[in-house]
Amino acid sequence: MNWRPPQDWDSMDEATRRLVEAELTEIYQRDGELTVEAVVEFARNPDTTLHRFFTWDDREAAEAYYKSQSNGQNN
Repeated sequence: MNWRPPQDWDSMDEATRRLVEAELTEIYQRDGELTVEAVVEFARNPDTTLHRFFTWDDREAAEAYYKSQSNGQNN
């Protein structure tokens, strides 16, 4: 699965966007492709800029997923 920018990409400040782009470039150069799995694995490191764009609490993440399912976003 190919990675897509976060929903708040357009509202992200320029400095943060550059940091995210640099991290995504790092992943792409390392792997030769940019996949969802590679981005998530990279973002697990709390020292990355990407880390803050994920919900790492499993219960909170599950609740958000269930809500998006009921809203038809993951069908």
